[in-house]
Amino acid sequence: SWTHAASKPARPASSVILGQPGQVDALLADCRRFLAAERWYGERGIPYRRGYLFHGPPGTGKTSLVAALASELRLPVYVASLASARLSDQALAEALACAAPQSALLLE
Repeated sequence: SWTHAASKPARPASSVILGQPGQVDALLADCRRFLAAERWYGERGIPYRRGYLFHGPPGTGKTSLVAALASELRLPVYVASLASARLSDQALAEALACAAPQSALLLE
């Protein structure tokens, strides 16, 4: 299960700088299209989930990007550290199953 660790102020997407102009706007547009398509996925029996892989050295803005996207889309963010010694495969699966619908899951 999830525990509330901290709340952070909303972060505007305009505060995130990526390598290419328009990348944040493109990600936001893709997220909005996906969030509006839940019925389409259900009618076709397709699992309704979307994943993104952000990579780069520590401190380059990956977590800030997720926070900004979630803030713009008004989604709660659930964070799990995969490096935690306390996190087993079963515990991770149970935690993911308990996350709220229409939320952002950040696996670090």
